Amino acid sequence: MKNIFKFSIALGLSTMVMASCADNKKEEVKAKNTEELTAVVEKEMELPITKIPTVTNGAEAYFSPDGKAVIFNGKMGQDSTHYVYTVNIDGTNLKKINAVGDDACSHFTPDGKNLIWTSTKDNLEMHRGNYSDPKDYPQGAELYMSDLDGNNVVRLTNNDLYDAEVGISPNGKIVLFSRQSKEGKIDLWTMNPDGTNQTQITFTPDWQEGGAFIMGDNKTILEKI
Repeated sequence: MKNIFKFSIALGLSTMVMASCADNKKEEVKAKNTEELTAVVEKEMELPITKIPTVTNGAEAYFSPDGKAVIFNGKMGQDSTHYVYTVNIDGTNLKKINAVGDDACSHFTPDGKNLIWTSTKDNLEMHRGNYSDPKDYPQGAELYMSDLDGNNVVRLTNNDLYDAEVGISPNGKIVLFSRQSKEGKIDLWTMNPDGTNQTQITFTPDWQEGGAFIMGDNKTILEKI
């Protein structure tokens, strides 16, 4: 009886070891199959990439509503800084929208008839700063609306603060942007497309809200903090 008990234990351990090895093998096969499947899925999901041939230095590009053009911040040719440009996705009709100050953050309006963009063009005497450095954003960055040629410009904000990272709701009724106070604190604001009714909507003590978008329901905001 004593020997049977020992054998049973030994057999049990052996079974456990064998089962463990088998499980490990299954996990290895499963992992390998998962990796192979992931590789296939990633390959199948990878979208084709096509360079816009006439754009040599561009950033923050966004499509027009019809998907036939993009608006972006470009440093092209003899530009000493980034300006707002538009271009067809095939590279034709490259157009500089503004050529004064330092520009950033630009979009087509949802109806495709106007552009909304950021520039320091009217505050050249103020600290130039750096759009890429939250601790040194350009003071006097303002928001503007223009037609597709950069004409009929309407200034939407008028202060000595940093107003930028602008977007517009899908229905075209709400402009969403970031404003930095003199103390360096950034919050989200909204206003009407004509610049009226400027309203602060976040009051966070530590977050630095920016790069926000209004989702398709025209009610929900997706923000970066």
